[in-house]
Amino acid sequence: MELFNLRLKEPQKLFCDYLYRFERVEPFFACHFTGDWERCLEVRGSGDYPRSALVEILREQNRGWEAPEKVLRHLERLSETNTLAVVTGQQAGLFGGPLYTFYKALGAVKLAAYLQQRYRQWQFVPLFWMEVNDSDYREINHCHLIDLQNRLVTLQLPEMPGDYRSIYLRELPQEVEALHRQLEEITFPSEFKQHILQTLQHYYRPGVSLADAFARWLLFLLGDLGLVVLNPADPRVGELAKPLFRAALQEREAVQERFREINRKIQERGYPVQVNLEENQTLVFYETADQSRCRVDFQGSSFRIRHPREPFHLDSEALFRELETSPHKFSPNVALRPILQDFLLPTAAYVAGPAEVNYFAQLGSLYELLQVRPPVIYPRPRLTLIEKKIQRLVHKFGIDYVRFFEERESLVENYLRQHTGAEIEQRFQNLEATMLHSLQELSEVLLAIDPNLQKALDKTAGSIRNSLDKLRGRVNHSLEQRLQTEVQQLRRIQTYLFPQGKYQERVLNILYFLTKYGKGFIPELYFTFSITDVHHQLVLI
Repeated sequence: MELFNLRLKEPQKLFCDYLYRFERVEPFFACHFTGDWERCLEVRGSGDYPRSALVEILREQNRGWEAPEKVLRHLERLSETNTLAVVTGQQAGLFGGPLYTFYKALGAVKLAAYLQQRYRQWQFVPLFWMEVNDSDYREINHCHLIDLQNRLVTLQLPEMPGDYRSIYLRELPQEVEALHRQLEEITFPSEFKQHILQTLQHYYRPGVSLADAFARWLLFLLGDLGLVVLNPADPRVGELAKPLFRAALQEREAVQERFREINRKIQERGYPVQVNLEENQTLVFYETADQSRCRVDFQGSSFRIRHPREPFHLDSEALFRELETSPHKFSPNVALRPILQDFLLPTAAYVAGPAEVNYFAQLGSLYELLQVRPPVIYPRPRLTLIEKKIQRLVHKFGIDYVRFFEERESLVENYLRQHTGAEIEQRFQNLEATMLHSLQELSEVLLAIDPNLQKALDKTAGSIRNSLDKLRGRVNHSLEQRLQTEVQQLRRIQTYLFPQGKYQERVLNILYFLTKYGKGFIPELYFTFSITDVHHQLVLI
């Protein structure tokens, strides 16, 4: 494998400033990932954590998932007071979800090793927090691969409308067997394929919980590197989390006030806010008798449980009594979840994606309110894997990778325009400008006659643009026919590097690469990518 770094234009302004101009966002973060490590480690290491109870839970969970020996050694290390965790997490997507889930976990492992080399007075353990309290099944019931015909294929479990249970309560349906058969058909033949698919089929069986299947698969992939996995839906975790849930509910009005204030400050600096709290919303969800996960709102001294079918009220005494006797029924929302992680775990750093970095900017005052010290927020590895067959095509067209990324959605159209359609496109633009200019001159006369004609004039201008766009599309189609081979090759590059017009890591599942290159592909990737370089990284395989 070879590694190349690309400095690409970041679409999210706050994340871009976090990477390259930290002074602009410094007020929103307690530490910066390129500095402040000693101070942050001391602060996080001096906290009071339920180590022994949490290690016992982790030990039972990971042994139940048949974790490798290195994971169990890391768990013993976590019980020691000089050990800190490098944490990341994500929803339990089907067959592991998109590549970035895997990259977050791999990044946590490598960051822990990197910190271990630099700060030898501490020990570091990588840990993956499975987000299985969430109830949005549609976000995790599918995955994407490229098939033998170079097409993007979606594998999807049937949707479950009307089912509002958290993911940890759901089991794999019988239809997962059909997905395994489909994988046999669409994946490339290799000496590794059968072992990988048989292992996956063993974990993802009908009747197995989605959480357990995901945990076993993740440990199969990264357990040998020592990644610890946590299922936070364990009732014993709920018991440990009870003080934080209580504080979040008791401070509900202060939470709203602080959230509004920090959002105002973020927007004043020109950044959009990632997470919004609706009026009277708390940071907590509650599991009802039918196991639906429901948002908890407050109205004065009582609470409204927003069941999707039958909302109901609980007075303050009743809700806090439920929290005291059944804390496992409570779970955090997206804003409270990272605070809960750092309340329970001695977190040195959290490995975060771009959107997560944005919402961590909103959480500083909530950490302070709930008396939890935040960790370092570390940007996850952002990778694109490029196989030799795609490398050859890119070389053929003589287009550098930065341009491929910048023009990923318009690559074919730009190529056609540059090679055969530049003059035609210029004439289209000239014609459109001339027609709209003439219409503007006419509108001055017509509006003087009747101002109510403005709507008709606007509609006419829109019709002109639409008609020219349709004609332009037909012309481009004709040009495509003349350059069919080149267009097919460019679309093939698009499919591999930018499926659905997005970065590869946001769409493709790791199975595409595992079935072709085997599990040995993982340690090779681990040693190739850089954990300290924040640019987007191209990995040539």
